[in-house]
Amino acid sequence: MRCFVAIELPAPIRAELLQFVRSVSPKCRDVRWCNESQFHVTLKFLGELTDERVRRACEIARESAAGIGPFSLETSGWGAFPNERSPRVLWLGAEDAAGACLGWLQAAEPRFEDIGVPRETRPFTTHVTVARAKSPVGNRGLRDVLAEAATMPRRTFEVRELTVFESRLERSGARYSAIARIAL
Repeated sequence: MRCFVAIELPAPIRAELLQFVRSVSPKCRDVRWCNESQFHVTLKFLGELTDERVRRACEIARESAAGIGPFSLETSGWGAFPNERSPRVLWLGAEDAAGACLGWLQAAEPRFEDIGVPRETRPFTTHVTVARAKSPVGNRGLRDVLAEAATMPRRTFEVRELTVFESRLERSGARYSAIARIAL
């Protein structure tokens, strides 16, 4: 089972993102846009896990959250991976003034390694993935969207739980199902 740990966005922010996607998506070809149910802040991609490793991953996620209480995130501007000149992934940033996301990740990462989940080598960026380019044409479209995206207002929301999700890849895109919810 393919899994990841994430923070779900509140419905009003998901709806606002969806409205933005609907306004810009007709202008872009060769881009796969996330749908409303796919908007979240990924803390850790776990990859393909056996049932036993899923159980352990949920325990690790829960134990690593001990001592982290509810905290605020604020949507904080747009960016792209690998960079804004050649965007393959368009994302909305999330500012974590308390450092809770990185704190959780630093506590969890070595323990996930113990069950065979590799450590992430790229720097952690708190973000919500909004779209992925499928080709150089899509890259150009996302570059144009970045200029428009700057106008979306910042939103603050309270994070009260983390969620371990299963991700099923389907023809229409990834479908996510919550496996465990971890109260903060």
